[in-house]
Amino acid sequence: MQKKPLVTCAFSTYNAEESILKALKSAISQTYENKEIVVVDDCSEDETVKIIKEFSLKYNENIKIFENKINVGIGEIRNQLIKIAKGDFIAFFDDDDYSFPSRISEQIQFITNFECKNKIDYSLSPLCYTKRKISYSKKNFLICNSITFDTSISSKDNGALALLSAKKIDKKAIAGSTATCTLCVRKKTLIKLGGFDQSLRRYEDLDLAIRSLMKNISLISVEKILINQFYKKKEYKNNAELYELKLIYKYKNFLEKYQLFKFSLNFARFKISVFNLKILSIIKYFLYLSLFYPNNFFQKIIGSFRTLLFSILNKIFINQI
Repeated sequence: MQKKPLVTCAFSTYNAEESILKALKSAISQTYENKEIVVVDDCSEDETVKIIKEFSLKYNENIKIFENKINVGIGEIRNQLIKIAKGDFIAFFDDDDYSFPSRISEQIQFITNFECKNKIDYSLSPLCYTKRKISYSKKNFLICNSITFDTSISSKDNGALALLSAKKIDKKAIAGSTATCTLCVRKKTLIKLGGFDQSLRRYEDLDLAIRSLMKNISLISVEKILINQFYKKKEYKNNAELYELKLIYKYKNFLEKYQLFKFSLNFARFKISVFNLKILSIIKYFLYLSLFYPNNFFQKIIGSFRTLLFSILNKIFINQI
């Protein structure tokens, strides 16, 4: 019987002494047996690394731990994990999440089925996400869908434009999250994409999805909740929305090709104003977009309604923590 391909459970950690054990136990408990566990710690100031080492000894698990001497940010950590990983597949884990036991098995099966059905090369293998439950407290939680976008049936450029707040998503696609904590993907695909953008400390996951679509790599999602994210307030998450503006400037030439740069930029500013309840800014950008881009604006509003509602609720629940 042919041995199943090796999967790297890739952990990024930072000041996670309260949650890392639960996350590690979820990796060890995966029903998929041929796996390795790799951790890159981004210069934690608490007991995170000590806890991981003690856990590794206690459970006789050969966890590979790499410690950064300075804090480099999530984009660079992800790239370190890609370089270190020996697996054919990489499943990314966050330090405050719990992955259900069947997560890896289901995602690998979903990827290989998609490859077989579409007869595609491994370097064009899809990025595979999954639904997740975000728990803010015992009472407050949200169910977060992940994106589905098949480039064989929908325009890849239109998909990238939709992720850049410039167009509504194709009717044959499903709008949703691109969170790396739900991602399982072939290492060859990540290498082809050049890994993550190290200049982005947030929205590096959205950037990866955009570049995937532009290179004709599909985004797929297992339509099951396979991850429970226990949300914790962390300083590096503050003002995360501003990185979306940085991302839009990164793709300025691509957006200008479709004459959508100004629309994308101002729609993103409109969203940020809504999330932060800045009434004057909301009115300002609403009037601007309604006047100069009426069709695009109202199509995008209608197409993004669920995403906008989710983001607003997410902001409310975070503020209650």
